[in-house]
Amino acid sequence: MPNLEYAFDDFQTLSDAGDRVLIQARRGLVELAPAASGVLRVRATGRKRLPLYRSLSLVEPQPTPPAYTLEAAAEGVWLRQAGLDAFLQFEPLRLSFARPGAEPFMSGVTLGQRAGFVTARAGSEPGDHIYGLGEKTGRLDKRGRRYRMRNTDVLLEYPEGIGIATDPLYADFPFFSVHSPFGSYGIFLDNPEFT
Repeated sequence: MPNLEYAFDDFQTLSDAGDRVLIQARRGLVELAPAASGVLRVRATGRKRLPLYRSLSLVEPQPTPPAYTLEAAAEGVWLRQAGLDAFLQFEPLRLSFARPGAEPFMSGVTLGQRAGFVTARAGSEPGDHIYGLGEKTGRLDKRGRRYRMRNTDVLLEYPEGIGIATDPLYADFPFFSVHSPFGSYGIFLDNPEFT
């Protein structure tokens, strides 16, 4: 049986919790939460509820999130905050991101599920270059390939050290930056699982 991917289509409800926006779809739940000026945290699950947010990557206390506004649009809603606008298209459920007053630098992001795991997919434009993702062999520009990341401390699993039972080149940095004609932006995958 094929391992099918299901998008979080069929928008149902949107609720403003004051510090975040929750979007319920037929197959999942999406949370948009401004984290800092120009920074938006996106969380998703195939379940009806998200667990309490706690990052192992960010120091405490975290700064007070910036204020945001919601603006209704013909096919969705804009979440606007200092330094970043996010557009949520309802049917089909998609996300796009832009700097205030500019064209989107990332559009058509779909969220879904595959084999019980949450997926996020976005296309890239011909002039885009992708850098980061830790110490991986190959080209500096990571565009055009798939990369598997396991966000864990190798020494916790293999106390004998790096290189004996592990990949000696492996250092995991779940961050990548995209440089495009529209400017540059970064994505940090704050996820302790396989990504």
